[in-house]
Amino acid sequence: MVLNNCHLPDALLRLPVPFALTAEERILHQQNLPPVWPEEKPRPGASALAGDQRVYTLVSYPQLCLHLPRDCAEGESLFLLMDALLGKGWNPPPEWMAAAGMERFYRRLLLGTVDPAEVSAFLEKNPGKRAVPHCVYLFSAHDSVSLDREMMTELLPLTPSDTLLQEPEGSVLCIHEMTSTDTCEDAEEFARACIETLSEDGGVECRAALGDLRVGLQDLPGALTEAREALRVGLAFDPRRSVYVYRKLALEQMIATLPPETLHACRRLLQDRQGKMLLDAETLASAEALFAKNLNIADAARQMFIHRNTMVYRIDKVQKLVGLDLRRFEDAAAFKVLLLALKRKE
Repeated sequence: MVLNNCHLPDALLRLPVPFALTAEERILHQQNLPPVWPEEKPRPGASALAGDQRVYTLVSYPQLCLHLPRDCAEGESLFLLMDALLGKGWNPPPEWMAAAGMERFYRRLLLGTVDPAEVSAFLEKNPGKRAVPHCVYLFSAHDSVSLDREMMTELLPLTPSDTLLQEPEGSVLCIHEMTSTDTCEDAEEFARACIETLSEDGGVECRAALGDLRVGLQDLPGALTEAREALRVGLAFDPRRSVYVYRKLALEQMIATLPPETLHACRRLLQDRQGKMLLDAETLASAEALFAKNLNIADAARQMFIHRNTMVYRIDKVQKLVGLDLRRFEDAAAFKVLLLALKRKE
């Protein structure tokens, strides 16, 4: 097969990863990786999962598909590189190579395989990133659905300086460039805006976890660790939430480290001698609303769509049955711990 005056098998030998060609089906695939077809061939420029593989359809030659292991860390970069090389006669556009190079750098940076000298060299070439804060987001779809990086690139309010990385388990990392005046609240708001966009325009329900803002690129691996921990801990306590912020989960992280016997002791404080719950679901939901509204009874009542007197009645009920007055900060904090122990999945 000849593409752009270049014999394809010979061209493949010039790539950094060994590939072979199955001419009958016109499939590009990594050597020793028997190709597996997805249920539906992905559109040009997109990818789909097929067993233990991820299949990409080339833009330059839609009849060709690139098969890579599902957990290939540089799959997106290899796809961009190959498509650029085959489509442009081995002279890929600078912006394509820049994007692929940026993705490879960030992925290696997050894996901890970039040494300080390489970071310094990168900053010399990209001085605009030297003192810019970044936030690392981990987007994960509900019900074990794999997120599509290409769709997210099209829909999300990203800047040219932002980078999306496909994760093997189907989640997507986003390295978002912030401004010097942005706060953690701004980072959380960006996550909510992305989730709303994916839901309304992409029909995908997902959640996001984020770590603290980092100014130095060498600190981004720590931010990713925090995002992963925020997602793990957040799902263990409240899988219904859409955004998990690492710095707002300090209490949950503490509860997660408690031994089972301590958790059982906390739960028993909310039960009678027969092991039945002292409080009904409505009362527990009212307490949650009160915490969400910073112990403001009127605001909590509005959130619950109940009268203020009803909220007061339920607060009094907690005090009577559990012995904690949720209007007092110390008692409210103690009850919050009990609720988290109740939610903790073992």
